[in-house]
Amino acid sequence: MLVVNLFTLGLWLFQEGEGATLGFDVVSMWRAMAWPARSVVIVLFIMSCWSIGVMIDRWIAFNAARKQSRLFAPAVAGALKDGKIDEAISIAEQNKRSHLAKVVTAGLQEFQAHQVSAEISGETIESSKRALERASAIVHAELKRGVSSLATTGSTAPFVGLFGTVLGIINAFKGIAGQNPPVWLRWQAVFPKRW
Repeated sequence: MLVVNLFTLGLWLFQEGEGATLGFDVVSMWRAMAWPARSVVIVLFIMSCWSIGVMIDRWIAFNAARKQSRLFAPAVAGALKDGKIDEAISIAEQNKRSHLAKVVTAGLQEFQAHQVSAEISGETIESSKRALERASAIVHAELKRGVSSLATTGSTAPFVGLFGTVLGIINAFKGIAGQNPPVWLRWQAVFPKRW
């Protein structure tokens, strides 16, 4: 089967060509495309640029958050061990890109706002817990920004490409219909397959 396919490919490559041949550079392919095919290429190009932009943006954000969180965690742990809440908040405010610092800052500020005496009431703990949950949800949304568009692009791009392929095949058959039959079809007419 492989030999037959290679023989057919060889015949197709070496058949007599009439008219101009299509080059494989971007400009000649663009010129040979009809507008529906060009629109598919433009849509795929926009989807690719958007995906690359989101990936770079998320990589920068995650990398900065990871680096600052690694520096923030031991520093704030030492301040909290010594009972210095103001120092822990100021350390957190210095690490603006750290996801951990954003959440801890919200909890510590809420804790500090409700702390009137040396005793810690249940209301203060619950209030701090709610502040931590709110800050966690906000940070989670910030970190996920743009990722859903990557999923949408990743699931729809193959179908857009398939649509372009179908348009290309239809265009190719229209081109073949207006020409003499290719050499491999002539060979099949001379030597038909007998099953």
